[in-house]
This record gives sequence, structure tokens and C-alpha cells, in this order.
Amino acid sequence: MTDYCRRLGSPLAQVWLGPLRKPALVLTDFTEIENLTQRRAKEFGRGRDFTQSFRYVVPEFHVALEKEDPRYSANKDLLKDTMTPTFLQNVSSPQIYMRSTNLVSLWKFKHEHAHGRAFDAFEDIFSAASDMILAAAIAVNDENSAIVQQLKYLESFDGELPLQFDEKFNSVVFPHLPDLAHIKGLERLSHHIGEQVLSAFPNTMHYYCLLKDKVLRQSYAWVKRFEAMEIQKSISRLENKSITSVLDHMVQRERKAADSKGIEPDYFRNGIFDELTGYYQAGHETSATTITWTLKFLAQNQDAQDKLRSNLRQYHAEAYQAGRQPTKEEIAGADIPYLHAIIEETLRMRPPFPALIRSTLVDTEIMGYRIPKGTTILMPSSGPGLDEPAIPVPEDLRTKSNITKRRPDWSPEDVHLYNPDRWLKLDEEFGRLKFDPSAGPMQSFGFGPRQCFGKRLAYIQLRTLVTLLFWNFKFVELDGEIASLQGHESTTLIPNYCYVKLEEVTA
Repeated sequence: MTDYCRRLGSPLAQVWLGPLRKPALVLTDFTEIENLTQRRAKEFGRGRDFTQSFRYVVPEFHVALEKEDPRYSANKDLLKDTMTPTFLQNVSSPQIYMRSTNLVSLWKFKHEHAHGRAFDAFEDIFSAASDMILAAAIAVNDENSAIVQQLKYLESFDGELPLQFDEKFNSVVFPHLPDLAHIKGLERLSHHIGEQVLSAFPNTMHYYCLLKDKVLRQSYAWVKRFEAMEIQKSISRLENKSITSVLDHMVQRERKAADSKGIEPDYFRNGIFDELTGYYQAGHETSATTITWTLKFLAQNQDAQDKLRSNLRQYHAEAYQAGRQPTKEEIAGADIPYLHAIIEETLRMRPPFPALIRSTLVDTEIMGYRIPKGTTILMPSSGPGLDEPAIPVPEDLRTKSNITKRRPDWSPEDVHLYNPDRWLKLDEEFGRLKFDPSAGPMQSFGFGPRQCFGKRLAYIQLRTLVTLLFWNFKFVELDGEIASLQGHESTTLIPNYCYVKLEEVTA
């Protein structure tokens, strides 16, 4: 779709998304996108094309509901305060840190047995992302941790590991424990959302998949059974009033809301199940794919990787001098500009969502064109102005808004290159570089009241795992097919290959 805009030489183009559907618009001008989503939010809602993809998996997840829906406020209230800095630091961050260290332990084991060969890291990263988001959501225990169980499985072999070697990629293949039922179910449901996003007929796609896919049919039961057990555990913790997870917080808010109305709390209503599943879906694949792309980009950019590791050691000097890795408190309290820049540049080059989707709530105007109510607006997260040169736009066509400081365009000479330094600028007061999140266009999490609900949680996951991985390992540059930066679309853009070759880093 961005190619279509480029060929037309226009940042706004009309497209048809499928038979029997109304025409939609593709908008690729970053300044106008920021205006529409942040300053004209009352004119643009999420729309049916967005909510349709959630209809058969988490229909009562608040992200899938319009504000006018009476369920929206009640369900969103369950998660109130779970994205505040205090809750994230005291509840979510310690859980994420613990599960991140599990991946480090697994990869130290694999490094020891890989004998200098690469191995496919894709499943490990997605399992670690599952563990992290489930740790934040329900304080998942070791028994239900994919990474902990995988490490125990590998350690259970008495003699030599039954390794296989792939000569094509000069890699080693480790035996893999079958996925735990709840993780298999959650990942299949996540993939099913992606199937509907990519389909011109999401309703038909849903029933077709149900008909042919036994695992999808089972996944609904696996996930509901697992979540029901976790809800029951959380109910049993009500009396001590301790909060160890998002679910504990939800259960306490459900009781409080019921008490205020003089009714019995319904801890097993659909809204609670859907908010819990939706929390996982929103924070799992997006974080996992961003980690995979970070590893690939930094393996190909060794100077950037070395600079990141040097910055980590500088900001965590006490841990480095003691020959240990940073603690959860040290990571949570660290403000490392180059770490922020690495993450932001990865998100710019490989955004987790292919596009923002909005629908006009009223008759309106975009860039001089009258747009009727009910029109779908697609705003790609990559393309012109983001990782390609922007399409020139006459200033008088843009929304007359209260922008006081517009983000500058990226230089067309290097906009296509991975360069974390573009996010740093000199702090003249202190004479050092600082991270500038407004250095240029980037829209991976959206803007305004409908921006990504889990944005803060995602950054904590990314900062924690990137810190621990690059503190403990050097990611060796690969060559050939497995070094490719090509990907394929699911719910997110997933790399075709995610192999890593590790060297353990010592203090």
C-alpha cells in the first residue's frame, strides 16, 4: 500500500481491501497521522476493521470495544492503574526480570553444548516472551514456565544430548520439549487473530479455521481452563490483600466494584477472561518479534553492539566491577540513553504492528479531501517518512493544529539504515548525550487516547531482556541466508530466520 502512495506521489490514496467492501484510505504523512490520532481523536475511532479481528478470540477485551459500548468502561476499569509507573516497578518489573534471567540460563546451557555453532533462537525468544507476559499477568510459577521446563528437559539427559546438526546453516538443533498446553493454546489464538487481520473475509476465515484446525478448537478450552485455575488461586489470595500480578489487581477491583453496588462479584465473567487473554495477546508477540529483530540488527552491527555493552557496563559499574549481572532494581532505575536508542531504532525499522487502523466517526476532511463517516483509514507503521524518504506535502494541505514543535523529517540519505545514534542529542546543560524520543518520525505504538495500552510494559520487557542478554553474551555476526533481514507477516512482522551464535561475555 505504501508503494501505491509512492507511485502516485501522494501521501493519501484510496484502496479496496476486498470484494463487497467500501473503499479505504492509506495515509503515509507522519505529521498528519500524528494530528489525526492525537489532536483529532474525537473524529476517529478504532472502527469495525480493527475490532473484527478480536471478535472470535477476545470479544470483550477493552481494546476491541468502542467507548460507546457499556462493557468498555467496566472492563477497562479492571486494569486501571496496572500501567502506572508504581505498579509496573513494584509488581510487573520483578516478575519480568525473573523470567528474563531464565532465558539467560537456558542460553548459557545451549552455548556450552553448541560448540561454536549457531542455533535457532526463535522458539526460545517467543517462550521467554510468553513467560514474561504471564509472569506480569498471573505471576506464573516454574511449573508453568516454558523456559524453566525446557531447561529442565535438556538437563535431564544423563549422557550426551541427542543433538542434530544442520550443515546447510552450520547450526545445531537442540531437542525441544513440546509446548505446555496453555502456551500452545495462547499462541494459537494469537496466530488466529493474525489470520483474521490479514483476511478480506475475517468471519469466513474464522469458521474455516475452526473446521480444519483441531488445535484451534482445543485452544479455547486449554486457555479457559488454565485461566480459571489462576483466577481461583487469585481469589484465595484475596484475604491477605497482597498483589503479585495483574490478575490479583483485577480480582480485587472486581470485588470492590461489586461491593459498591451491593452485589456478589462475578470473578468468572467473560470480561475478566477476555481482559486476561487480551493482556497476553497484546504483550506477547509484539515484544517477542522486537527482541528477535534487535538481536538480528545488533549481530549485523557489531559497533552498535559493542557500544551498547560498553554503555551498560558504564551505567552499571558496580555490577560490572563485582562480576555479576545487574539486579532488577538497578535495571529498573537505570536511564541509559543508548539502550533507549537501540530499542527505538529497532521499533522504527521493524514496528510491531504493520499499521494503525482508524475509522471516521463523523464526516470530516483529510488533506483537503472530504471523507465520509465510516471510512477506514490505514496508517502504515513503515514506509514514507519512517524508514523511507517522505513524500513531499504542501503545508496548506495539512491539518491546522496547535502543533508547537513538529518532529523533523529523517535525512533521506540514511533513513533506510539502522542507526541508533539518530535518537541521541547533546544535553547542553550537562554536556552529555541524552535520548530524544521526538528526534524524528516513529509510530510503532500510536498516539493519543487510543495508543497502545501496554506501551510502558513493552518498554520494561525490552529494556530488561536486552540488558541481560547483551550483558551476558556477544552475538556473533552470521552470514548467508540465516542473516537475512526479510520477514513475513502474522499479527506482527516476524523474521524468516532468527539464529544466534553466542560467545559468553566475562567481566
